[in-house]
Amino acid sequence: MTERTRPRRPAIIEPDMLEYLEGDEDPQMSREAAHTTARALVPAKNGEWTDPDPQVLDRLLEIIETEGVDPLASLWASSPPETLPGVLWRLVLIKQWATRDPELLRNRHAQGLAATELGALLDPKVAKTIDLDEWIAQLTSLLNGTFAGDFAALLTTTAQELRVLAAHVAFGPNWITDSADTLATPITVRDSALLTTAKELEAAAQRYSDGRLD
Repeated sequence: MTERTRPRRPAIIEPDMLEYLEGDEDPQMSREAAHTTARALVPAKNGEWTDPDPQVLDRLLEIIETEGVDPLASLWASSPPETLPGVLWRLVLIKQWATRDPELLRNRHAQGLAATELGALLDPKVAKTIDLDEWIAQLTSLLNGTFAGDFAALLTTTAQELRVLAAHVAFGPNWITDSADTLATPITVRDSALLTTAKELEAAAQRYSDGRLD
């Protein structure tokens, strides 16, 4: 990660905080751990936070490498959409959906690009610039701790892709329709889930660019 300027608030991951990745239920510590682990994966903007201690970051990346992002995602899951961990939780769900159903994703993307409804949701010229492989690669790098790109741009592209996926009237702007699906959450099964999440990510991209996302 790049060198960061002086933070507005502490962002230190203490060793005992990592215990909360294993299911500790102290609400205050869990909230703090959610924000601090999220900051460890996302480059700061305008000096909101500093890098975590290298040894602790190494431990965090070791957890991701051996167990995946799920232990972190469990911390982020209850965070509001206007927070950094809440944003990462939504990106985890999107990445899992894209990884599990790649053919569905590509089919819906193609159908969305061809849909007459697309123009009401997104400039078709913008939609055609989305590179699915690059987008998924960026999500992957973010969630495995190796992301070095523009986080606001990634959020914007993700929001644009959700609008493309929502454009085809044959499917409608839903995300997960089966409540028994392993990815079914209040986020993914709500009415107009794709469009609602797109709006949340667009707002988050602006907050991040302004240095107000934490």
